[in-house]
Amino acid sequence: VGETRVKLDFRDKYSNREIKGMGLFTYAIDSSGQATIIVEEEVPLDTYTITFDSKGGSVVNPMIKEYGDPITPPTPPTRLGYTFDGWEPSLPPFMPNNNFNVEAKWVASSYVVTFHGQEGQPLERSLGINFGSSYANIFFEPLRRGYDFQGWYTSPGEQGIRVDANATHQITGDIHLYARWSAKEILMSFNANGGKESPPSKTVFFDTAYQNLPQVTRDHYNFMGWHLGNQKIEDG
Repeated sequence: VGETRVKLDFRDKYSNREIKGMGLFTYAIDSSGQATIIVEEEVPLDTYTITFDSKGGSVVNPMIKEYGDPITPPTPPTRLGYTFDGWEPSLPPFMPNNNFNVEAKWVASSYVVTFHGQEGQPLERSLGINFGSSYANIFFEPLRRGYDFQGWYTSPGEQGIRVDANATHQITGDIHLYARWSAKEILMSFNANGGKESPPSKTVFFDTAYQNLPQVTRDHYNFMGWHLGNQKIEDG
């Protein structure tokens, strides 16, 4: 009996029946009915794709595998301020007979913000913050007698930049913030105690010299100065 040569088209049975490849084989049957089959080209296997969504991290290329092949996880993606925490859903050990997508899971890195009161209370406090979290979660208002709090700044000097409470932590490291203060404005009223003062009041800033206190006149009396309780207030 002579040989017969056969050509076959192989289609994807799991999707849209597209042709995935071609195969050739020959067969012959001898006089005893024994069949011999010789495959000329290996039958192609079905292949499938895993698509990786890094969710803001570095790009991970798709993985194309044949059905049943072992799956080796790709090099993990990277993302500023975050630690990679695996794929969701997790990768199976072997390629299934379908395409599927996975998404990266991330854990935000944690840092420390140290607040310096700059003569206010508390003098120093350290709090933790996650990368990308709002400063509003950890900001607080310190106290200082005679001063109004103006906010937290990146340096103790005038060159520091004010940090907005609604801003998010975008620095991969610990930071120090410094309180800034403005002296309260105080209205002073003067009681001449029978004399005549000019002017009757003035404004001063806390912790600054009084300067140019009002002059007082009273017939038949010598002016002995201004007093706050038992404390004499000096001009200048």
